[in-house]
Amino acid sequence: MSTPTNPEPNTAAEGASPRPGIPFDFDPSKPPSFVDVVKGIEAEEFKLANVTKSPCAVKGLLYGIGAGDDQSPGRALSAGNWGFMTFGVVSTISWEFCRYQRRVVQQQLDAMGAETRRRLEEERQKRLSG
Repeated sequence: MSTPTNPEPNTAAEGASPRPGIPFDFDPSKPPSFVDVVKGIEAEEFKLANVTKSPCAVKGLLYGIGAGDDQSPGRALSAGNWGFMTFGVVSTISWEFCRYQRRVVQQQLDAMGAETRRRLEEERQKRLSG
């Protein structure tokens, strides 16, 4: 027995946002302004437990720590500066590359899903017509 599902479980009438963290006046056709983005930032997002849940964050931080630790040109002050800079650059590049890879995979999955739906619809049309 299947249970009925509500296509719009969270509507404005119920007083809940369709998706947590996204206000009702969000228009996906327009890019958000800087002020809108800053208003959406919460202190909870910066806790270490939440940062490690972010996709690619752990990998990026570990690559950055490893690369920053390897930088030691000689003098202590200069080595610290180079290490910190290398940590920031490598962490950022690694995180962005990981997110890029995830985006590519998601696009491939979306394309495969669309192709599967198209083929199923064609088969259904053939069965109905023939």
